[in-house]
Amino acid sequence: MPKKKNKLPTEIVLTYKVKHNHDLKNLPDEFIKISQRAIDIIWENINWKEKVVKHRYKIGKKKYKYYTTTRLIPKIPKDNDFKRELRNRLLEGWEFASHYVDGAIKTAYSAIESWKSNYLNVNRKKNKPIFKRPFVRVKTTLMKYDRKNGIIRITIKPRKSI
Repeated sequence: MPKKKNKLPTEIVLTYKVKHNHDLKNLPDEFIKISQRAIDIIWENINWKEKVVKHRYKIGKKKYKYYTTTRLIPKIPKDNDFKRELRNRLLEGWEFASHYVDGAIKTAYSAIESWKSNYLNVNRKKNKPIFKRPFVRVKTTLMKYDRKNGIIRITIKPRKSI
């Protein structure tokens, strides 16, 4: 059996708090709402397949008792048509830059993949993930750094930045 290689992070993510004079109170709340909506839509489209799983427990020193159970295994939709339709549904009524919708979809898939691995390892139940704390995932395409002035420019709405 081949040995598993240690997985090293391929991307380093840094988090910053930035002070500014702009009123952006509704952006984190709206981002959470749209991310949760993305999770809801993905959750509705998960295909659940039954799989027979074999288990055992020890009876004494070298004897085992074997039994089987059926387990529901989730299949998360990842095809491009589904993702395109999801993006179009989330863009309806969205007032900020469309890049935030892409970030919300990426965040939702990340949360569901994390839930799936924990669910398969019997660390989670069949409850969909819920975002509780407001945050915003800003893609690198929305940020520009001006080295001369030391200013970070972030696009909030289409063709408007702070």
